Amino acid sequence: MKLLAKVGSLALIAAVAGGVVAGCSSSDVAKQGTAKGGEGPTGTIGLSLQPVSGVTLNTVHYIVTQTGSTTPVLEGDLPTPGTAKTFSFGLPLPVGTGYTISLSGTSVESKTTTCVGSFGPFNVTANASTSLNMVLTCTDAANGSIKGGVTVTTDACPRLGVDFVVASPSSATVPGGTIAVNGSAHDLDGKPIAYSWKVSNTAVGSFVAANAASTTFDCLSASTTPVDVTLTANNGECTKSLSATVSCTSLTCGNGVLDTGEACDPSIPAGQPGFGPCLSNCKLATCGNGVVETPVEQCDPVPADPANCTATCQIRTPLCGDGFLSAGEVCDGTLFPAGTVAGSTCSADCKTITSPAVCGNGKLEAGELCDPAFTVNDCGADCKSITPAACFTCENDPSTCSDFVSCDSAVGNAAAGSPAAGTPKAQLCNSVLDCVRDTGCAVGAAPLTCYCGTANSTDCQGGLGNGKCRTQIEAGLETTTPATIVQRLKNVQFGGGVALARIDCDQTFCVSQCGL
Repeated sequence: MKLLAKVGSLALIAAVAGGVVAGCSSSDVAKQGTAKGGEGPTGTIGLSLQPVSGVTLNTVHYIVTQTGSTTPVLEGDLPTPGTAKTFSFGLPLPVGTGYTISLSGTSVESKTTTCVGSFGPFNVTANASTSLNMVLTCTDAANGSIKGGVTVTTDACPRLGVDFVVASPSSATVPGGTIAVNGSAHDLDGKPIAYSWKVSNTAVGSFVAANAASTTFDCLSASTTPVDVTLTANNGECTKSLSATVSCTSLTCGNGVLDTGEACDPSIPAGQPGFGPCLSNCKLATCGNGVVETPVEQCDPVPADPANCTATCQIRTPLCGDGFLSAGEVCDGTLFPAGTVAGSTCSADCKTITSPAVCGNGKLEAGELCDPAFTVNDCGADCKSITPAACFTCENDPSTCSDFVSCDSAVGNAAAGSPAAGTPKAQLCNSVLDCVRDTGCAVGAAPLTCYCGTANSTDCQGGLGNGKCRTQIEAGLETTTPATIVQRLKNVQFGGGVALARIDCDQTFCVSQCGL
């Protein structure tokens, strides 16, 4: 809880137009003025500031804006006399309407304590004066209070302290139950302190004397959870608060009997009528209603969050491999967040996702030698082979293979009914090239050897071919029929035909450069 302290009052006075404001000091009064450069009459605003004791403001930043304009009319920093109780200064301001002034300062004692305030809209009228009042509020962003009677003070209100808040007993039954609440505060300067009590849920109960340091809290209705009772102390400059918790419970709830009006009773044994996820008011907890109903429930998110909250509204303990993507896990077995690349794997501790290399994505990933995205024509379809530069140059020579060197010339997709129907022919071309070059099946032999392998021509045409690249050639030539394979070996209408024509050219003209 952030504690706020009011910093006195800041009086703004809009004065008549006329003379020029030459300079302002702590004793300045509002003076008449004329805008610089003869731009028209001006008035002034006189500001009087009273800070909280113990908060030192050596500089106050001011911004004056006007309705309809995004540019400040005036902005700057004003030196202020530290902890002085009163000081004043003046600012020149053109006659006009719809002005707002904002002030801000940082406490010297605690850099996390800031004081801010604003006033507006107000008007500055020629030949007239208007008095305005402003309140600055100081907030310490680093400190606050903790329920249960332990307090951390804030420099925004250093002279005031709350000593304790006690509720005795901590619970009472309804109807008719009462709880004594007592509190005490002190002010180091002896200032009188005013007290006020509030309850976080007014339907549960009320205070007999809400403005007394010690009073009685009357329970009016049973609550499923404890409620806060908060005492606020005010020394006239600033306020501090401290809270305790109280419970109002049903008189009959918990007696082990299912009484009229009760849905359950927490004292009824398991298996008996009236047993269930029972709350302290003898109502059943409803898992999934978005309310954490203690002590039965530990969590109850809306929408449902099965990875972190179980179906019985208990906090799930993260366990790598349990099939839930819990807090702290980036994956779990085969469970991955949306958008994860297909084929990714999850580490044994559920902390790391390893994505498979994707040939053609422009990244040189583990297991890749190259990538077609930045290595044109000479990178294989699987990113694991590169055509030697000398081979690539030879193939591009117009006197050799220039018509067949690029798989890019294989346009379109494989025909329906073929082994790789719908696959781009250029991809199939690269696949055949990769296999032939990587396996060396065409070294010193015709490309057909890569299809037939050790089978003789008769056996090969009978479907008994066992070549190292048989599968790739069938896909690239779009058929599994041996006779048709032979007919299409160099047919550039097929991706595999482009590849095999290129291999044939390499064997004819570029053997030494291409390693065939």
